[in-house]
Amino acid sequence: RAKWLFGGYTYASTLFGLPSFFVATIASALVPMLAAESSRRRVVEADRLVNSAMRITVLVSSVAAFGLAAVSEGIMGILYGSGADGECLALSSELLRCLCIGIVPLSVVTVTNAVHQTLGHPNIPVVSIACGGALKIISNFVLVSNPEINIRGAAISTVLCYVLTAIINISGLKRYPYIGIEVRKVVIKPLTVGVCVYFAVSLVSLKMKEHLPMHFSTLFAVL
Repeated sequence: RAKWLFGGYTYASTLFGLPSFFVATIASALVPMLAAESSRRRVVEADRLVNSAMRITVLVSSVAAFGLAAVSEGIMGILYGSGADGECLALSSELLRCLCIGIVPLSVVTVTNAVHQTLGHPNIPVVSIACGGALKIISNFVLVSNPEINIRGAAISTVLCYVLTAIINISGLKRYPYIGIEVRKVVIKPLTVGVCVYFAVSLVSLKMKEHLPMHFSTLFAVL
């Protein structure tokens, strides 16, 4: 039973980490450009770079998160259907939908870590990761030990970990008076796009299921 539950969580966590690979490239590109602008005291350009990186990060991660949540069952069926138990796939889909909540915070953590390290405050990511890790350990112990929650507690604790880490990292941006996050452009608009993607993909997938097998309807919805 324990191996079965762990297998379901493993399937879900594999897809959960996938969008972070794309965001890591944004962070890697941001570091040298931000370091150059900061060294030249070009604060306006530094602010523009950080806001642009954050906007693209939230946009990419929110589309990935809402898209995966919309077709979680179909994606799991395509990737693991031939070699996995049906109940395990159902559990994996549920866990993936929960983990999708943490994709945006995880992506924000990746970029803000790069910002803090570039601007000379690497202690902020250290503190935020330590706090997030402590919360994850505690919530894991409390939630997973609850029979009604069980392995779902691992997914919930992962989300809580990255949400707390992201909050601390974003709060740490106040150390740089020349950097101001434009909430409307960085948060509201990208998340709105993500919500639209969720409903569009869900609708297409639902309609296609009436005419095609689940695997084909999922691929059509993704495209």
